[in-house]
Amino acid sequence: MIIKGKDLIGLRVETKSGQFLGKIKGFFIETDNLKIKQIIVTRSKLLDKILIKELVIGVDQIIEITEKEMLVNDNIIESTDTVKQSVSV
Repeated sequence: MIIKGKDLIGLRVETKSGQFLGKIKGFFIETDNLKIKQIIVTRSKLLDKILIKELVIGVDQIIEITEKEMLVNDNIIESTDTVKQSVSV
């Protein structure tokens, strides 16, 4: 399946066990091979108060992307490749 970049934005993200993580805010593309490297997920307002405001999810953590949602592994870790500190969720 091919999904347009604009259709990824706002897509629901949840873990394999059903925990809602937030919605896709954007993504990083590797310019050398033009592949998506990481997905930026904005947390819900409630989760913002408890944890971090955004997650950066590596493509190796993604299980499946459909037109309705992105399913990721339960052990998401914020990427250390970004400026943000690594945090286990």
